[in-house]
Amino acid sequence: MGGVAIARGRAAALAAGIAALVLAADLSSKAAVRDLIAPNESVPVIDGVVWLTHVRNAGAAFGMLQGLQLLFMGISAAVIVGVAVYLARGARHGGWTVVSLGLLAGGSAGNLYDRLTLGRVTDFVDFRWFPVFNAADAAISAGVIVLVLIVLFAKDDDAGEAAGAAASDEGNGE
Repeated sequence: MGGVAIARGRAAALAAGIAALVLAADLSSKAAVRDLIAPNESVPVIDGVVWLTHVRNAGAAFGMLQGLQLLFMGISAAVIVGVAVYLARGARHGGWTVVSLGLLAGGSAGNLYDRLTLGRVTDFVDFRWFPVFNAADAAISAGVIVLVLIVLFAKDDDAGEAAGAAASDEGNGE
């Protein structure tokens, strides 16, 4: 997966911006669901395809592993800190890597906020053939998928080009 290498400061800013957008979308959509749909109530969006179903989830993504709130809060916090540290340490990062890290951090922050303030996560996207989920879960899943694709399909010379560009920038004072 080729792409544009992004300087450290710009990478962190871009990832933070993506994380903020994900967080805002996640928190506002969850608040709307809590305000407009009673728990366990389901409202069709596209009849026979997708529903909004208000689920109170005390487990992990997609309702797995119920009741392990402290573990999930720790994992979410570790992901957020790990993304921040990774972006702060490297000289340059690929554009898709930055996007995936922003998605992971924003989704983790959204679910962490719910766990800290409500003791559970609000889920609502319901296809009936898949576990009910929320925008944070979707962002985390998309971020992981992008990272897996990068690992599977990145060319060795992409990493070399990014390292060479970073060394070049250090000599230019960037």
